Amino acid sequence: MRLPRPSRAQLGAGALVLAALSLGRVVTEWLPEGPSPVRPFERATTVGHPAHLRYADVVVSRVDGGRQLSTTTEAMLSPDLWVTVEAEVTPTLDNTAFGWAELRDGRGRVVSLGTRNVLRCELTNPGIPGHCITAFEVDHDALPGSHLVLGRSADDQRGDDQAVVDLGITRADVAQWRARTTPVELALPEEDAR
Repeated sequence: MRLPRPSRAQLGAGALVLAALSLGRVVTEWLPEGPSPVRPFERATTVGHPAHLRYADVVVSRVDGGRQLSTTTEAMLSPDLWVTVEAEVTPTLDNTAFGWAELRDGRGRVVSLGTRNVLRCELTNPGIPGHCITAFEVDHDALPGSHLVLGRSADDQRGDDQAVVDLGITRADVAQWRARTTPVELALPEEDAR
């Protein structure tokens, strides 16, 4: 049985495919490895200064801490410390509220939202400031140098614009919070909260 000979067009197409694959491999080997192309876009700021995100402006107005956290419904005592952060969020495109937060402590560890940690934000329309508050139970030794990270989606942070706020916490703040005997009052937004 005789096999048909490939045509010149088929040979040319095959050669082009092999050349493209070879070129792709060379380019991949020469390009530096970098972060994921779907990583979040982090907008760094400090307390009192705005982070301008694609969908909102965020300003952290207050950082506080203590051993006991008090809300309108409960009081929670920590074996270490609570740190609370209040922010004003002004949507710029559509009604917006943050649905995700984490605390990056001074040792590079990440404290996520969980059963006791809190994120509550008012859902507001563009141009109308809303109140947002977080509370994290943390290791006091790692608090200096901590950053709060806020983002829109609780399910998927890929490609999100995120506010990364240096909380400016010092060892003196931590010592004062550890000596505090009164609870940290946490006024949670009630309507349209997340």
